[in-house]
Amino acid sequence: MSDSVKQNTFKDAVCVEAMRVFDSCSSQDCLEDLLVSVDAPTQELLNNASHVKIPCAEVIDATFAVDAVPFNKGFYSVDITYTFSLELQITSCGDGTVTDAAGSCKFSKKVILFVDNLDLKKLHYIQCSIAAFMPWYFTGKITEDEMNLFKSLREKTSQNYENILAQMAEKYDFRTSKIKRLLAGFETRFEEKECEKMRSQINLCDDNITSLHGQIGDWLNRRRDYEITLLGLETKIASNNNESELMDYFLCNKNITLESVSNEYIIFVTRTYLEYFDDDMAEGIIAKPESYVYKPGGRACNNIIPAEDIKMLMTAIFVERKLRIRFCAAYKFKFGQWVEGLSSYSYGSECREYMPNTHIDNHRCLGNYEGYITKLIAQNNYTGAIAQCMASCASLNFGDSTVMKGFMKNIYGIADRTVNNRCIETPDGVVRTPKEAIAWLKEQ
Repeated sequence: MSDSVKQNTFKDAVCVEAMRVFDSCSSQDCLEDLLVSVDAPTQELLNNASHVKIPCAEVIDATFAVDAVPFNKGFYSVDITYTFSLELQITSCGDGTVTDAAGSCKFSKKVILFVDNLDLKKLHYIQCSIAAFMPWYFTGKITEDEMNLFKSLREKTSQNYENILAQMAEKYDFRTSKIKRLLAGFETRFEEKECEKMRSQINLCDDNITSLHGQIGDWLNRRRDYEITLLGLETKIASNNNESELMDYFLCNKNITLESVSNEYIIFVTRTYLEYFDDDMAEGIIAKPESYVYKPGGRACNNIIPAEDIKMLMTAIFVERKLRIRFCAAYKFKFGQWVEGLSSYSYGSECREYMPNTHIDNHRCLGNYEGYITKLIAQNNYTGAIAQCMASCASLNFGDSTVMKGFMKNIYGIADRTVNNRCIETPDGVVRTPKEAIAWLKEQ
């Protein structure tokens, strides 16, 4: 312990009423397993050392922090961090040479104090009296001015305390230090900000370049795929010799009439028999005198065809299947994209003994078939798409009263526009009108 500390103890210092003094406040610590910092040459020596001795260790710095303990009134934690300077003697593995070196390490200690009615004076006294509580950490480190400052805290007035602070302050040029600290690098602050902006712009450019590299790679991959597809198409065109599966399909199928073809569209007409309908639903509706079979326009049509005659005809077609109805429909494809049913189409002479499918001709609707056909067109399967069009032409939905009212109006010949109703084929192969078909049924 230094002479100044021995000669200036705090026996008559300010009274601190301590309800409890913890052992950690006065205990001495044996320090071990501390991390020692050394420079690069010393580290090389340590890497090849057989053993190391520390003949001397000295405290070169100490920092303090005093904080109130939360939820414990009057308790305060004192955190002290010491920095030690170490003298090292390093013995090498090879020839046993001993080399002197230096290092440093840090150690932190935390203690708890309880103080009753703490005021600013007592707080300062506690901070400054740590040297008295733990003198072994401050041997030779307290100056005469610092000790006088500690002693002034015992006095009732602050005059001596302020005088000593003023004397200590005169030894330091705080004004110059403040100016240097605040204006350090002031002339280059603008340039530093510009440097930050330039670095930000450079990073932005790098990010954009990286993004563009990725986009260029994607476009190159797309171009390669397009080239491969183009090569395949050109090869197919070159080997086609103006013949195709679609051409053969139209040539072989006499019930399909090709109307027109362009670079984008194809229009054709299909002719077939009515095949797909719900027999049970048809029989139930035919059995109801008030159904659209007998009153398609909301009123009875006995003056055109008597109810018993129309019932006989509908039963022969939809229940007994003795007679068959011929249907036709017009369609439009957009290559690779979609299908459309054409309404109010002007059919040619080949359809003179066919009735336009009411669902398609009146409403341009293909029902569930439209999705299947569109998918086939997207796959360039045009023959499959046309086959599905044929199936849609051969369908009639008895559950759709709007469609069925239009169908029955065609049968009665009272539709809003003239529609051919010579479409009923009898077993002898003759195509007849509804009235002619009824007469044939009565003759049998």
